[in-house]
Amino acid sequence: TGVQKQGPLSCVADILGDARLEIVAGSTAYQLPRPPAGVSSRADCPAPVGLTAEEVAFCDGKLLTVWQGRLASGGALPTNQREGYCAIADVWGANAAVRPGPANPLDGQPEVVMIAKGLVVVFDGKTGTRIFFADMAFGNDGGAPNVDDFDGDGFPEVGSAGEVAYTLY
Repeated sequence: TGVQKQGPLSCVADILGDARLEIVAGSTAYQLPRPPAGVSSRADCPAPVGLTAEEVAFCDGKLLTVWQGRLASGGALPTNQREGYCAIADVWGANAAVRPGPANPLDGQPEVVMIAKGLVVVFDGKTGTRIFFADMAFGNDGGAPNVDDFDGDGFPEVGSAGEVAYTLY
């Protein structure tokens, strides 16, 4: 939660590049399941015999889990990096081990940026693997991330309002 105690925010974007929208809530990405052919509402669902798992999920009113950051990161995601405010943008290059810059230009792929308990956490949009995290040094909470090229160097920064300062990383 942020200082105003509104709680985590969810984000919606095509993070898989499949022309379908995913929903990111905390450190988990979900997708709306496709319905069975000819079905437009759950009330029209046939018996589950012969349906795919995705069609059954639609008929049961359940979202599909695309990835969970905790599991994609080998279970090493601390509790304070699991819920927060999100943004979706291309903020990293193809080499996840190197910070973006001239030697690691942006790759056109979306990442999930989350501000959680005063930390900035970046997840690979397709896999949910944690790419980066750092303490933004502005208190324990934080607001929604703002992603833009604030300094004009051609690479995005992440900004957020915290308890004691607005910080760019």
